[in-house]
Amino acid sequence: MQRITSLDMHLKFPPGKVVETKCLEDVACGMYPCYYLRSDNKLKVSTSVVALIFDSGSFELNPNFKPPNFLNCQSVQKSLIRSIFAKTPAILKKPIRNLFLVRNSASNSYERKLWYESWETIDKRIRKLKPFEKVTPTSSTITFKPDFTINDKEEIIDKTVYYLQKFINEIEIKYLNYCHIVLTGGKDSQLISLVPKLNPERWYIFSAEPNYTLVKHWVKENGIRVKRIFKHNNKNEETIDDFRKKIICSDLYSDPRHIQWLPTLKRIAKKFDNKCIFWSGTIGDTIYSFHEAYHIGSKEKYFDVHMTRAASWQGNYHQTFKNFVGRPLLSPYHSKEIWEELYQHLDPSVIKKDTDLRPEIGERLFGKPVKWVDENPGPEPYSYPIIICLMNTYRIYKKYIQSKLK
Repeated sequence: MQRITSLDMHLKFPPGKVVETKCLEDVACGMYPCYYLRSDNKLKVSTSVVALIFDSGSFELNPNFKPPNFLNCQSVQKSLIRSIFAKTPAILKKPIRNLFLVRNSASNSYERKLWYESWETIDKRIRKLKPFEKVTPTSSTITFKPDFTINDKEEIIDKTVYYLQKFINEIEIKYLNYCHIVLTGGKDSQLISLVPKLNPERWYIFSAEPNYTLVKHWVKENGIRVKRIFKHNNKNEETIDDFRKKIICSDLYSDPRHIQWLPTLKRIAKKFDNKCIFWSGTIGDTIYSFHEAYHIGSKEKYFDVHMTRAASWQGNYHQTFKNFVGRPLLSPYHSKEIWEELYQHLDPSVIKKDTDLRPEIGERLFGKPVKWVDENPGPEPYSYPIIICLMNTYRIYKKYIQSKLK
């Protein structure tokens, strides 16, 4: 294969597949993570670092790969202490507190970040593809060149409506016999259900509490055509084996507590004999409304955050989903064309603190007024039992790789 894109890897190949190519290109700001190994004047590419290691038959440990142990943070620690204290005699509480609490020193503080920004992997031969990076066996370039020339809100809305519908309808055509399940919470994902579909009878919604009840009401109020709404109570259904698998599938780039519902979503995919595509409204709010972490700073900084925080955190959900569930998770805000024709030219300063273009985008897509639900409480991240809270995610990951290569 002469050329392949990050979207191709997530959409066209099974998880863990190792593909050989002469050129690999990211086309969606890192939202569909890929990894590559240069070998014999070609690239070996996969959505999984572990798959590339196993394909090579050897493991070269990278000392520069130092992800945090995401479970080893203060919020988990406090939850763990509370659960222990509830069943602990008073005389033992102080020793237990001293066991888990650490001083707030610079050298011994807990990692609070929920993602790991690195293009290194656990194997020194394997690299993570950067956002808009184009690599060959001998070169690497970044193709994204923002020029900030689009600063008219109407043009932004027009182009967004066009490219959202174009991408979704093109996927429908390419995968005619497939069903589509939209992971739905707030406006970013609700917009997907407002896009006119070629085959509306093949579209479903998945939603977790506390958003499920709101989403169900929103669908009914607006008369949105959807085949079924799958409900999740947001209780952690993972077994220890599921948790370990999730760690392996994630390659350690984000907090596993925020990677939710995967066993259930895998079962849903099986209902369709895996002939389905999942969708999410990934970080649409950071583009069409004011998001402090993204919009404070220079125009260049705005895109830097997309290429670090978003690619590492939200991108890792897309990767882990693909590798665990076995099906792609697409975002209509992350097609090749919308980044080339709109976002690459976007002037983010047009988005002020009181700006939110999503309601108008939604009504343009839907063709009539939309009754919006103002609430978006968002499901809480998963909590884990003590036996998992005490695990070291890096050790789980490294030990798994070593055990398979013996």
